[in-house]
Amino acid sequence: MKKYAIVSVIESLKFPLHEATRKQIWWTAKEKQSKGYSVQIILLSNFSKESVREKIHIKHVNRWSWNPFIKANIIHVITGSITIWLFAALFWFGKKKLTIVDGFMFGYKNIGLRKSLVPFLPFIYNKIIVFSNYQKKKLKIKRTLIELPILPIIKPESKFKRSSNPSLLYMGHLSYFKGVDTIILAFKKLIIEIPDLTWIIANNSIAGDKDLIDEVSRLKRKYPANIIIKGIVDPIEELSTAWIYLYPFKNAIGTMAYALSLYEAEQCHTPYIACDVGANKEFFNTDYLINVNDYKEMVKKIKYFINERKISKNI
Repeated sequence: MKKYAIVSVIESLKFPLHEATRKQIWWTAKEKQSKGYSVQIILLSNFSKESVREKIHIKHVNRWSWNPFIKANIIHVITGSITIWLFAALFWFGKKKLTIVDGFMFGYKNIGLRKSLVPFLPFIYNKIIVFSNYQKKKLKIKRTLIELPILPIIKPESKFKRSSNPSLLYMGHLSYFKGVDTIILAFKKLIIEIPDLTWIIANNSIAGDKDLIDEVSRLKRKYPANIIIKGIVDPIEELSTAWIYLYPFKNAIGTMAYALSLYEAEQCHTPYIACDVGANKEFFNTDYLINVNDYKEMVKKIKYFINERKISKNI
């Protein structure tokens, strides 16, 4: 049986899966398994652990003390940003693929250094894959291939019922780069006109920006029935029950080039509002996109989607 190894730098592959890159790693593993490969997932972490799930071997190895030699027919690196550890592939035996999932693959720090590594990647990897034209233009490697991520059809369970009152959903930590400040401005204006509006915040517990955390806490005290704060959630359940999903990332860093949660929103028949950044307009309805920081346009679209749903339900 042919061996297929998937390598990535993430701390864990906790189930149920909640984050886009983890889902893409697992879905890739399942897809290759369905084609007859023996699949192993190797995660370069800060600890060592081995487990098996659905006959797929998952191996966490300490990135600073692991054996760099990997043998497989195909070794597939799935990563967000360009980092020096990608050159570890020089020691691996097998055909090597590199899939870069992040919208802006040069990260937040050492951007110049990361860009200087890019010209060497075609000499290491047999195939370099991105999801979008936006990524390809930023990467500037001529033979880069554009392939869509693996996107299973999602069928929300019938038990997930849309909330009776208008509701906004945000999933993520409270930070400026994710556009939470824009949501706050929109909510303050909307709550005056729509007193039964609910804002659901599914905070994934990653530390955010203190002043935004404080402002959300203040709003929660002022509108205790209108703001619901949750921890890690089932995204399909939340998307199925909310009226509108808010995804106002201000740049393409730190989110998958193909915004998976927008795809999941579509599968749940939930309208969304996102910013026109990165590759969003390549894949998603431009009528649902706004300019960065444009809370007035966000308010306008939220009111439109609420009225549209009320009309469809004869409310």
